[in-house]
Amino acid sequence: MLKLKYTGEECEFHVDHCAQITCSPLATCVDGLAEAFCRCPAGKTGSACLQDIDDEFDICVDSATTSSGASLAYPAPYSDTGGFTIKLWVKYNTPGSAGSFLTLFYA
Repeated sequence: MLKLKYTGEECEFHVDHCAQITCSPLATCVDGLAEAFCRCPAGKTGSACLQDIDDEFDICVDSATTSSGASLAYPAPYSDTGGFTIKLWVKYNTPGSAGSFLTLFYA
């Protein structure tokens, strides 16, 4: 019996799932074991990476617990030129509240 991710008489050939989807010209198709997806370049989103990401957005975390969070992964190109600037506006719902509101990861 053939598995869906392989073809051939003895299931020796991996199915090219990228042949079954269309990504935008700037995107990269990633062929997984059972399906494929488009890896979008910075600033693009959607199943085929055709939609622009709106960089004007709010992330709201509203929780009565002591531990809550929200995240948004937005890759930004960075060349080591000596620095960069991040602008934030932070408003706590409860006056006097404190917490970590920004974590950066650079790889």
